[in-house]
Amino acid sequence: ACLFLMEVILRVCVYGMRAFFCGPTRGWNIYEAGLVIFAFTEAGVALAMSGRTESQSPISALFFASLRILRLARIGRIVRVGRLPMFAELVMMINGAIGGARTFMWSQFLILLPLYVFALIF
Repeated sequence: ACLFLMEVILRVCVYGMRAFFCGPTRGWNIYEAGLVIFAFTEAGVALAMSGRTESQSPISALFFASLRILRLARIGRIVRVGRLPMFAELVMMINGAIGGARTFMWSQFLILLPLYVFALIF
């Protein structure tokens, strides 16, 4: 969380407060700033609840666990970068690796099947 806080502070310093919150990427910037605030809030609550059991805590741990799903949207930003023309070869390599994974799994199955049969016999 501290590294992400430093990243947000550095980007605010580089772009300026107005460009950071009102520029063309303001949605992502606000989202990432919110994630950083949420991470520190979660750490503070976890520290405050460290000696309590689930039944004694006023804030449900399940609530914070469900909010962690929002962090997955950060992956969407990485996918958006993959659409740039300079990453076309990288995207092609990733697609090839994903396509080859199915073939690899079947080859592993065909190699391990006779091994399993011989292990049962001997």
